[in-house]
Amino acid sequence: MIICAEIGSLHKGNQHLAYEMIRRSAEAGADICKFQLGWPADDQLRHVDSFAGFLKESCEHFGIEFLASIWSLEGLTVAQILRMNRYKISNQIALSGEPLFEHIIADGKETLVSAPPGGKKYKNVRWIYTVSQYPTYPKYLHLPRTFGEDEKYYGYSSHTHGIGDALIAISRGAEYIEKHCTLDREMVTRDASFAITFEELGELVRLGREIERLR
Repeated sequence: MIICAEIGSLHKGNQHLAYEMIRRSAEAGADICKFQLGWPADDQLRHVDSFAGFLKESCEHFGIEFLASIWSLEGLTVAQILRMNRYKISNQIALSGEPLFEHIIADGKETLVSAPPGGKKYKNVRWIYTVSQYPTYPKYLHLPRTFGEDEKYYGYSSHTHGIGDALIAISRGAEYIEKHCTLDREMVTRDASFAITFEELGELVRLGREIERLR
């Protein structure tokens, strides 16, 4: 099972905060730190020789994988230069009908896609269940009964408060869990209010691994 700490843009564009969030993610036991590449237009992560390169080097220092959602062709180029192990595609890009989706898939690397499986089959795609509502309250959450390698959904990307939903997904076989994490819930962003703390991330890792052993 893979546990991903979704940092996104919650580092506020500050390298020092991003470094601390990577450190805390690794300390909590997460496998991946995820950011964004190519969004918005002035995204600092477009510049592989500065912010994006720094983040990947920082992840390598702490022994945690660097991953990013790709939002543009420029972002894909940065991901290729950085030699990311795998790619992530958001629900918005997957359902938009933009050529970017096919460009990313065509690169051949394992790609995690937060969207319902479409009619077309892709050998390198793993579908991730998500509800694209920020935040997602319990009445809008309808977790699949089963997850896993041979199921419709490989994993779960959460937009809810707390870690309970992620633990339920793990108990149902989810092989990938993604949770937004923050140092400051009072940030003015659409995901800070429901993002979990790094202490909660540590609990998710500890309890999730135990559930994985028992399921």
